[in-house]
Amino acid sequence: MQWYKSGDGIGQTFWTKEKYANISFGNANIDGAMYDDSNDGISVEEQKEIPNSLYNYLKKVINLKKSPPF
Repeated sequence: MQWYKSGDGIGQTFWTKEKYANISFGNANIDGAMYDDSNDGISVEEQKEIPNSLYNYLKKVINLKKSPPF
């Protein structure tokens, strides 16, 4: 899970060359690992800033579910 724009921080998971020999850290365009680039629009921190992101959509759905019936 990518939590931060920078790709680094407390609780951040990431790919490592040692664990995945065929994946180069930080270059998803070459190796296809889609969660290892920083500032790629995937992190939770970035999703919070995008009005139509999946994060904000689900937040609206949850709030709608919590609201009282008409």
